[in-house]
Amino acid sequence: EEADGLYKDSLCRFFDSDLYAEMGASPRLMREVRFIDELPAARFDKTLPDEVKNEPVVVQGIADCIYEADGGLVVLDYKTDRVEDMAALRERYAVQLEVYAAAAEKTFGLPVRRCVIYSFYKNCSIVL
Repeated sequence: EEADGLYKDSLCRFFDSDLYAEMGASPRLMREVRFIDELPAARFDKTLPDEVKNEPVVVQGIADCIYEADGGLVVLDYKTDRVEDMAALRERYAVQLEVYAAAAEKTFGLPVRRCVIYSFYKNCSIVL
């Protein structure tokens, strides 16, 4: 019953993608990476007054996938949003991936080379 709910064509396209091949070639692949981090409040609201812009904000999340490539990390987030324009996904999730990237760099001590959104609805990826 659960298998009937899967988008099998989309999954097959993902498994045939260059992105999936890169993930498979990675020396280190981590899925559902949990993190808690503190970031300055100004990271989320640039209009804050000076006296509070550096106040710490605790954020937590789960990165869908982080893997090593090209001497650094790739932060990959899967999306199922039904949007026609990949730019809309970029706009909607850019801050989320920036937070994930900052946490990944602190946690693993490697630079994040890129953040990627993979859309199962559009069967393609976009690099942020």
